[in-house]
Amino acid sequence: MANIALYVALWILLPTFADPIPLRYDAFGAIAVVGRAEDLIRLPMIGSLIIAANASLAIAAHRVDRPIAHVLTWSAVVTQTLLGGAIWVLLARASA
Repeated sequence: MANIALYVALWILLPTFADPIPLRYDAFGAIAVVGRAEDLIRLPMIGSLIIAANASLAIAAHRVDRPIAHVLTWSAVVTQTLLGGAIWVLLARASA
């Protein structure tokens, strides 16, 4: 569900940003990579791939080892939360 929310938020917010936008910052806070606003879609796509991989592994492991299945499921949620935070920071810095 969080992944769908990220897609919807980006779909709504992307037209409001001018191209190019900063996509990566270095350790000192300076812009390291500049790109198109549409390139932000890659982050939720990475989240979708992680969710799909973890879901298939969790389904396969559920009968053998339930704790592993739970770890895989929750790690997908944590990863999606981190990716959502990354999008939030990039969009906040791009609009400032």
